[in-house]
Amino acid sequence: MTDLLAKQKPFWEPGTAHGYHAVTFGWLAGELIRRVDPKKR
Repeated sequence: MTDLLAKQKPFWEPGTAHGYHAVTFGWLAGELIRRVDPKKR
């Protein structure tokens, strides 16, 4: 799932708007935590 999110193109021109999506936030936060966890849990 995180690979798909990383490959996704922006919905608008970068720098012109911002957004938040509650469903994908958990995947992104989980990947960040997994990468900084020394045990890679």
